[in-house]
Amino acid sequence: MTNRNNKSDDIAINTSVLNKKINDDYIIGIDFGTSESKAWATDADEQMLLLKLGDVVREDGYSISSDMIVHDNKLYFGKQAQDIAQENNKELITSLKKHFINYPDENLSDNNRYLFYVFMGYLIHVTMEALKNETLKHNKKIYKMRITHPVWDKSVQSEKKKLFQKMFTYGYILRDTFNQNTISWLDGLDFDSAKRVIDKISDSVKDNNVLDIECLSEPVASISSVNSDNTGRNRMVVDFGAGSVDIGGY
Repeated sequence: MTNRNNKSDDIAINTSVLNKKINDDYIIGIDFGTSESKAWATDADEQMLLLKLGDVVREDGYSISSDMIVHDNKLYFGKQAQDIAQENNKELITSLKKHFINYPDENLSDNNRYLFYVFMGYLIHVTMEALKNETLKHNKKIYKMRITHPVWDKSVQSEKKKLFQKMFTYGYILRDTFNQNTISWLDGLDFDSAKRVIDKISDSVKDNNVLDIECLSEPVASISSVNSDNTGRNRMVVDFGAGSVDIGGY
């Protein structure tokens, strides 16, 4: 892709995803991790496809680093961010998800809020690119989106879920907008331009107009993946994450 990251004022926001019909038979799952993020897809026959996100961003394996860095007002992701941090003795933006867990939306800094939206757009972009080859191989179309989130206190659960859906919606629109305007996610994304595009999305999209995505807590997602066991035995799922340990029972 040609990088036109400084042309944000000329960019038309692509909100077409808000009008797409959802097919519940096909699911894309995204795990926004503290240190590593990953994704998978399932079809109507419950066949699971593990997506090789690393192939999209010049890394190896199925997961990608959740690290970021802003250098010379350019935003870099993953291993590229780690290399730049080491070469320039700069601090990485790590554990971004922790801010989301610990602070309500109104207490997030504007900078962190922008970083959330941009990273979500990046993660969705990498997932959809990794899915392309699998979709072609299996000749399937996959639509329904499911994303995992940390376990929250019941008092903030509803608020956090709405914010998570908003983050995902903004990220998806950002991804479609950048792709439509041939803006590259790799090799340095102009951060000021990205923020202006996000502001345009905020002006265009009402808070209640969010994508119909499933938000599952991480242990519930783990439980659902093995819930075909009908033995009636009680089980516990322990999710050892980089930033937290989540426990669920069924």
